[in-house]
Amino acid sequence: MPAKYYSFVKSIPNGPAIRFVIIDTQDLINNFSALADTLDINSIDQIRWLKRTLTGSKQEWTFVVGHHPVFSAGMHGNTKEITSLLKPILEYYNVDFYICGHDHDFEHAHVSNKNTEYIVTGTGGAPRPVSGNTRTVFCVSALGFTSVSVSDKRAVLNFVNSKGDIVYNFIKIKQN
Repeated sequence: MPAKYYSFVKSIPNGPAIRFVIIDTQDLINNFSALADTLDINSIDQIRWLKRTLTGSKQEWTFVVGHHPVFSAGMHGNTKEITSLLKPILEYYNVDFYICGHDHDFEHAHVSNKNTEYIVTGTGGAPRPVSGNTRTVFCVSALGFTSVSVSDKRAVLNFVNSKGDIVYNFIKIKQN
């Protein structure tokens, strides 16, 4: 990793450019907890950097990746600091996917009338129980991995279990 948080662009030959933004959620949690006034999130360097990075993003797709979930119906549940800090930013800048781990399950959550898909894919270790909530599109407690393929107008997300079976498939169509 080149830094605690960083961004890069990957251009697909004859396809779209994708912005990946890698964030340090533990640092965000620590900084948020230390704020005297939790409304003053712009005093956090990583938040200012994230807003600048997303403001300048001209790529067709944007993926933000961190460790802690915004939303989770798993053992740890929502990360309140990350929900307070990131959810408004992800939705304001129309980030396509927020992908994280932390909980040992697979989850897809979505907030109605918003662009961002919230994906928990902590399925490489011992599976833990998961149950849905009002934002849950799909969840499962199983070993496996998540794959994403992207074209100009569509992203296909698959959760593949340890037997190689596609247990969940989601297609996001890019809106203009």
